Amino acid sequence: MMEFARRYGAPALLVLASGQPGMAAAPTLMPGAAQIIATGAFTEGRRKDGQGGGTFRKDEIEGLAEYGLLDGLTILFSPRLTVQSVSRFAAVTAGDDVTLVAAGRRIDAGGSGRLGFRARLLKGERDVVSLEVSGRGGAQADDIASPVMRRAAEIEARVLWQRQFHLMGKPWFVDLQAGYRHFFGAATRWEAARSDGEGVFDATLGVHVTPRLLLLLQNFSTFPVGVSGPPGGRNGSSHKAQASVAWKLSPVWTLQAGVLGTWAGGTAWRERGIVVGVWRRFGG
Repeated sequence: MMEFARRYGAPALLVLASGQPGMAAAPTLMPGAAQIIATGAFTEGRRKDGQGGGTFRKDEIEGLAEYGLLDGLTILFSPRLTVQSVSRFAAVTAGDDVTLVAAGRRIDAGGSGRLGFRARLLKGERDVVSLEVSGRGGAQADDIASPVMRRAAEIEARVLWQRQFHLMGKPWFVDLQAGYRHFFGAATRWEAARSDGEGVFDATLGVHVTPRLLLLLQNFSTFPVGVSGPPGGRNGSSHKAQASVAWKLSPVWTLQAGVLGTWAGGTAWRERGIVVGVWRRFGG
């Protein structure tokens, strides 16, 4: 495991997430080692249904700072800034003609911070299993592309598993994460599925094409869990995919760029856009 990490560097150990930007992978950092990751996701989308339609644009900047406190224990802090512009349209019918007219524009902005830790539970020759617990609070934006309208605060726990293997002469890894995120003071868009929180499932497949070039395919899914309506109900689920490349400039600097989009879920809004990132590694 450590030979794999020494040869391929930070990209072997950390995976960036667009649905959850700056989300770490299963391995913990060595004691005294640190990483700072900054990502930007810039998306836009459109909605068109029987109630009219609309367009939106969302720009989100997120950072992730991690520090190896002890062997098998990493602490983390992740600030986030979101700016979102939503333009709505109403359908006006005149005879056989249907026209969309502007019905208003709203801009949301919010900032929040996440604080937590990741503890290694098991470590094998090719596998790592860990537990991550974190809490987020702040003035969070009303995300139009999410089933959850507002999150005053949230706490999350997830189990992470990563396996590294060789295929076709290349080093690969798969990283799976599953957990639960509980909301405090939240409301949902779906009256039939009032959500106290949501289940999360993230999956990543990565391949090191060269020691410097890493290809990533990722999926990020959420499923509502509420006091009414079926858990994981289709109306409140969200599924996003991301494909990106990470280029290792030096032993301490890595750049990432890719595309992302919503491919399924209950919300009528569909995000499409790009993601860029910068990774900086210290010590270890």
